[in-house]
Amino acid sequence: MDFTLMEQAVEIINKSVDAILSVDAEGTIQYCNPATLKMFGYKRDELLGSNIRLLMPHHQAQHHLQYMQKYITTGQSRMMGGGSIVQAQHRDGSPLPVHIALSESYTSMGHRFHAIIHDISSLETQAQVQVRGVCQRFIDLYTRFQQDQIGAFNTMQSRLDRLLAQGQDLDLLHQEFSERKQQMNDLLDQSQAIVTELETR
Repeated sequence: MDFTLMEQAVEIINKSVDAILSVDAEGTIQYCNPATLKMFGYKRDELLGSNIRLLMPHHQAQHHLQYMQKYITTGQSRMMGGGSIVQAQHRDGSPLPVHIALSESYTSMGHRFHAIIHDISSLETQAQVQVRGVCQRFIDLYTRFQQDQIGAFNTMQSRLDRLLAQGQDLDLLHQEFSERKQQMNDLLDQSQAIVTELETR
């Protein structure tokens, strides 16, 4: 069976693993392919006629119409004509990291915006695993560093204590050493706090 160019385009869009959708100048969804439904967990009749904000977290959705109107007025947008990584939202409310590429067209029905959306959640998971591996290596190095430094300080502290016990006037040196030791401990504590924060990401 021979396909016309239009039929081929429809076939490609319907078989695409990426979500493809079109909205009007108000952000109302006019078209979505099957992958859009699978990616976001909606039925077709739930999306068609709904606003694109439905697929966004609240903090993005509340400003989206303003961004669209600004682009229509000024022609300025950091996303149009290129790709960006953004946070979308699944029907169940869970975050969905995606790469989105935007384009536009002018039709007899008015201004249209088109989006090709690629789910990158699996890539983000891999990246998180890699980051955790780096963090663990850092922790290992940090632990060895901490043990070495504390051991060295304790050795020096013992030597100073022996000199002081012999009656030598090392009070000022001892005070300075104690202050430096405290500074090192504070630095190590701050480093550990940073490591803990990285681990929770």
